[in-house]
Amino acid sequence: MMDFSNPSERHLFLGMAGQPVLRVMQRVLHPGDLAVDVGANVGFMTAYMAQLVGGKGNVYSFEPHPVVGKRLQSLASSNPLANIKVIAAAVSSEQGTATLHVSSRHSLSSLHDSWAPDTVVNRVNVPTVTLDSFLEEYQIQRVRLVKIDVEGHEAAVLQGFASSMAKGLADCIIFEVTPPLHRAFNKQTTQIMDAMQEQGYAIHGLLEHSTIPYSDFRRDLDILAPEYNVVAFKYGTECSQIVFSLY
Repeated sequence: MMDFSNPSERHLFLGMAGQPVLRVMQRVLHPGDLAVDVGANVGFMTAYMAQLVGGKGNVYSFEPHPVVGKRLQSLASSNPLANIKVIAAAVSSEQGTATLHVSSRHSLSSLHDSWAPDTVVNRVNVPTVTLDSFLEEYQIQRVRLVKIDVEGHEAAVLQGFASSMAKGLADCIIFEVTPPLHRAFNKQTTQIMDAMQEQGYAIHGLLEHSTIPYSDFRRDLDILAPEYNVVAFKYGTECSQIVFSLY
């Protein structure tokens, strides 16, 4: 169940957020595919991906927030397709533990202490994993789509995914970039995307009514405002052509 008193959940339910991301998911995911949701929150995107991949597919959903994670697990348990696996951990650049800064608005909770400090009401230690270690542990050889939305910690997640990306294990990666003027901005963001290009990914910004190639926003990430969503397609896969027909 969604909490309609929460602005973020109400926004999603009314179809006012994430439309370009949902459009990519709809075009990329097919029955039988495997998807990964990093920063699943209450599971809106997880549920959508689970529907697209069907009973023969799988969605692995990461959510470290202790309260929100229970709601996500409830969603997974009640899902008739039985294709959602919830992992109660944060994804980062290293395995271990980290501090989750719990916000009064759960969608703003983050491992980054500068993300929304004025809303922090608690701090809890949570386990961390890398996507590289996750894929190795679960012996996953191919991921159709990875969605990353972790409130300012996206660069660290991508750093912990570098080995798998170099091997071409993910066909499509959707992630947010932190606005350059935000306190949580990681100065390595551009270098990380440069490395992704070198590893064979075509990168595009997702705007409301169009896409924009990486070369056009590399030196000015604010072109991606207000959502700052980016998609990377692996060259040589079916996904690499999807960007040209998203709108």
